[in-house]
Amino acid sequence: MDLIKMGIIGIGRAGWGMHCSELASRSDKFTIVAACDLEQERVDKMAEKYSCAGYTDIDTFLTDKQVELVSIATRTPDHVQHTLQALAADKIVFRYCYKIAVTENIVALSDVAELKTERRLGR
Repeated sequence: MDLIKMGIIGIGRAGWGMHCSELASRSDKFTIVAACDLEQERVDKMAEKYSCAGYTDIDTFLTDKQVELVSIATRTPDHVQHTLQALAADKIVFRYCYKIAVTENIVALSDVAELKTERRLGR
């Protein structure tokens, strides 16, 4: 089976400390191909450790054709916006926000993306 190509948005406490270690522990299923953060130092650290592409601009990150599945690890108040941006860029999103008030917007976009998800990953 081909590895699922992951991109991580947010390389702070959650992204670096939790998402990366979880993905690394499942290296038989996932590979980190890109990372995005506002801080260049964090991006450089990811690129060095995981030999992945690095971005400080989310829009540029979302154009990376290697990224199949996006993990949102930014600050909680930014989850909705980043999830909507990723879905609008035709990416599959791993983590959704938890606020019920905005869930309808995400579900509407994710319903459209669901068939693409199943067809592209088949996993």
